Amino acid sequence: MPEIYLVCTPGLEGLLSAEARALGLRVRGHEPGGVTVDGDLADVVRANIGLRTANRVLVRVASFRATAFHELERSARRIAWDRFIGSGAPVVRVRATCRKSKLYHSDAVAERVLGAIERVTGTSDNTPPRTAAAPARAKVPDAKGKKRDKRGGAEDSRSFIPAGTNSSARTAAARAAARKSIAAAAEKAAARVASEASDESARAAQTVLDAATRTAGERDSTSDSDDEHDEGAGAQLVLVRFFRDECTISIDSSGALLHRRGYRQATAKAPLRETLAAAMLLASEWTGDAPLVDPLCGAGTIPIEAALIARRIAPGRARGERGEFAIAHWPELPHGEIERQVEAARRNELASARVPIVGSDRDPGAIDASVANAERAGVTADVQFVRRALSAAEPVGEAPGLLVANPPYGVRLNEGADVRNIYAQLGKVAHFSFPEWRVGVLSPDRALDSQTRLPLRQAFETSNGGIRVRYLVTPGGQSGTAK
Repeated sequence: MPEIYLVCTPGLEGLLSAEARALGLRVRGHEPGGVTVDGDLADVVRANIGLRTANRVLVRVASFRATAFHELERSARRIAWDRFIGSGAPVVRVRATCRKSKLYHSDAVAERVLGAIERVTGTSDNTPPRTAAAPARAKVPDAKGKKRDKRGGAEDSRSFIPAGTNSSARTAAARAAARKSIAAAAEKAAARVASEASDESARAAQTVLDAATRTAGERDSTSDSDDEHDEGAGAQLVLVRFFRDECTISIDSSGALLHRRGYRQATAKAPLRETLAAAMLLASEWTGDAPLVDPLCGAGTIPIEAALIARRIAPGRARGERGEFAIAHWPELPHGEIERQVEAARRNELASARVPIVGSDRDPGAIDASVANAERAGVTADVQFVRRALSAAEPVGEAPGLLVANPPYGVRLNEGADVRNIYAQLGKVAHFSFPEWRVGVLSPDRALDSQTRLPLRQAFETSNGGIRVRYLVTPGGQSGTAK
């Protein structure tokens, strides 16, 4: 029985663990960034189709100790790669990481594993390549002193190439821009309050500025590497991890990251990932039995994920139908397994949501994007999108529900906007218009969420676009002013 590893963004492992148990998976334990599960390939398929907060589903294929390249090569060649990689497999990519190990050169490690895959599966250097873009790399000496390309064969027609790093640079630049935007907005708020408000308010605004400046200068050391890379898209990804000379090799069953449900093609500024939106709903204990309102909906990700939950639509069902999971190409997967589990997921769905779900935003472009995304997700009839300001938000349905929001910050913040006012306005709307509703808000800083004056409690802490954020909720039916 293989060991299955469910990858998530650090901070969501508790939610993912509970979700996996609810799906019938045998959870062994969890750690920052992942959950370990015992199961078979049917469980791997079930996880890809049914989990809302997972980024990838990996299968551990080997674990051994190696302090020299010949030891790595010997052990890697013992792996039955032909169980996972057949003649019709897409391009294979290897991502290697090395920490506190004698084998510290990740590209050289990746090259050896690629060679083992080629040897076991019968692929030679003369095989026509299944190409994928990879950046040019410098020549480095191999174990015999000969210069080789770090990419593992850029000058020949190899079918297997290690993952490139271009996306990492692009992501780092985007994160830097977001942090700079938060810092600029906080600085404007501090300056305004210093000139117009009391000393106490000025100190609060300065706290926002100080925290934002710290965030801009620090990179979260625990952030999931999958936030930067998506080498699994259109490829078979193999992950090699060296830590204290212990090597763990895993193979990815998901392909593209699982937050790519397929519906979010129209976007607003800095859209929220589907997995994080689902985590916010799960952490709020929202199951689709109470109304939901998102007054700052952007591209509609939270209301759409809510509709999927309300209708019990598996998040990966559409991708399974299209055969997009990497496991669909594995020779060892029983024929028709994905189709059987897709059909089982369909039988569990409800025809419609039982409660009203509303998303609103003052930006007409955001509403247009939301409507288009909801149509692709197949939940148009289950979600209502309305153009209106935050101050005009109003409850729906006959019973109290969940008021949930991801207020603008970072690149979502317009030039000159006062982020503190947005959080303060959200708190007033919750207190006066939604007094019996539960409230959930995503916040990058304590000084900001304190502006809501709501009795918020932290449900989880994670990262969003490289920025540390906390998801906060009020006790059920207590959205009154904090004391």
